[in-house]
Formats: sequence, structure tokens, C-alpha cells
Amino acid sequence: MERLIAKGAEADIYLGTWGGMKAVFKVRKPKPFLVPELDVKTRRFRTIREASILNRAKELGVPTPSIYHVSLRKFTIVMKYIEGSRLKEVIGERPEEARVLGLYLGRLHAGKIAHGDPTTANLLYDKDDGRYVMIDFGLAQKTDEIEDFAVDVHLVKEMLSSVHHEVYSEALSSFESGYLEAVGRDLFEKVVERVESIERRGRYARMG
Repeated sequence: MERLIAKGAEADIYLGTWGGMKAVFKVRKPKPFLVPELDVKTRRFRTIREASILNRAKELGVPTPSIYHVSLRKFTIVMKYIEGSRLKEVIGERPEEARVLGLYLGRLHAGKIAHGDPTTANLLYDKDDGRYVMIDFGLAQKTDEIEDFAVDVHLVKEMLSSVHHEVYSEALSSFESGYLEAVGRDLFEKVVERVESIERRGRYARMG
């Protein structure tokens, strides 16, 4: 590992090389507030889960970084370094590209996976492959609960309205178009109905 490029609540990200190739090292650090035995068990479980979901996402048609190595001793996943811009950086000029986020998230949901952090910052354009790659599955989970899918979609709407408010309507329409294509009308309507329920709950909580 060469240098730290990002710190998160769940893991730190380092840039380095693996087998002569540029690579990203995602390292789950100890949580000092946890009992050591529980901390080790939790970090091991989350490392295994993330690696498994990254591979499953690929099978569902969602491009993810290639995994070079998984160390359960060091709680580390070594992945291909993606050279390219984030959707977050281009959506202001090309809001129609939010459709890719909808398509990828929909494929995950159709395959019973919730991403947990579906933002425009977590889609990177891979110059090598000429397509967007979805990253950061640290909060992802295998689930078939409509509530979990609706939370993902609600997070997308909240993110678009706050970070990309200037193109919100067009970006949301494009996102929904991609999502509908991936999940089909039946699941789409169930998720939208639950999203509306989540939004109503939020309004009541603020009023209270």
C-alpha cells in the first residue's frame, strides 16, 4: 500500500499496486469501542459479505471493480483501481446519465441486493471498459424486503435533490427510467409506493 486516499466510517481506502497493477486496498480498521473478539468477528464477516456481493453484482449485470485478493487476516479487499470520473462530476451537464444509476440499482434489487449507499459518487467511469462501474458495497446486504429497496431509492431521491438540485427533475426521470427497465412494472410500483410511505413518515416526524 502506498497512500491513504479516503477515510470512511467503515473502512479506509489506500492506493497501491498488486502484481504490477494499480490497485485499491479497502481496509477495515479496528473499532476501539467494540470488544476485541466481537470487532474481529464483525470485520471478518463484513469483508466476506462485501467480496461476495461484489461478485454477485457482476453476475447480475452490474459492473464492479475486479477483486485481486481478499485477506481475512488483515480484513482487506484488494481491487482494480478505476481511472475515470465519477457520475457526480458530470451529471450537472449530462443528467440523462442518471439512468445508469437506476439501471444498476434496479438490477441489484431484482437480484435481491440492497446497495446501502447508492449515490452518484459511487459510480465511476472506467476508461478501460468504456462504462460506469459501481463501487462501495460496504453497506450492501442480501435481502428481498421491499423496505430495503425503497430506502435505497429514497436515498437516491434525497441525494439528487440536495447535491444535484439544479438538474433534479431530469436526473430523477432518467433514474426512474433505468430502474423501471431493470425491475419491471410490478416491483417498480411496489417500491415507489413504499418510498412514498417513507417520505410521509419523514414529514410526520418533522412536524412532530
